[in-house]
Formats: sequence, structure tokens, C-alpha cells
Amino acid sequence: MIDLIIKLIALVLLIGGLSYFLHKRWVEYRRVLTLTKKPTDREFKSILKVTAIGVLIIGLIGFLVKFMELLFR
Repeated sequence: MIDLIIKLIALVLLIGGLSYFLHKRWVEYRRVLTLTKKPTDREFKSILKVTAIGVLIIGLIGFLVKFMELLFR
């Protein structure tokens, strides 16, 4: 019976700690979201170009590594 009570108390403390953690995170996320703004079309296109170039470079590196592996088997 005492073990059950201890387990229930531990569960309540765990839920309380989790609730506090989630609340703290939500406050941080809300603060960040209030500081952000929607990018302009020019900013969006610039970010899109840089991201696409990065993906292509990483893909090219992966292709070259695989090609070299097949070449030197």
C-alpha cells in the first residue's frame, strides 16, 4: 500500500515537472514567434536559391563518393 502511494506521489511530481517544462518551453516559443516576421518575396527567393544550391552540392558529393566506390572496387 505504501509503495502504491509513493508511486502515485512520484507520478504527480513527474506530471507537475512535465507541465512546468512544457509551459516554460511554450513561453520561449511564443516570444520567438512574436519577434519573427514573414520574409519578403526577395528574401524568400534568396533563401530558396541558397537552400537549393546546398542540396545540389551535398547530392553531388554523395554521387561522387558512390561513383568513386564503384570505380575502385
